[in-house]
Amino acid sequence: MGTDEPQNGEISGEHVSPHQVVSKIKALLKKAAARTVEDLWTATASAIDAVTPAEARDYFATAGYEPK
Repeated sequence: MGTDEPQNGEISGEHVSPHQVVSKIKALLKKAAARTVEDLWTATASAIDAVTPAEARDYFATAGYEPK
């Protein structure tokens, strides 16, 4: 498997849109099926942690933000 191929739910593609990131987080929250507020907070933290640094960089680059 090459380094450019998505792994473990990573979003593929050169540019990551806000919609893709939110969709990934929503899908992980649905999969967690939390039934208490505490479980929902835990699932939310895990879903946000699942967004890789590369996905976050791509998201901000696509939105027009450049690293300094």
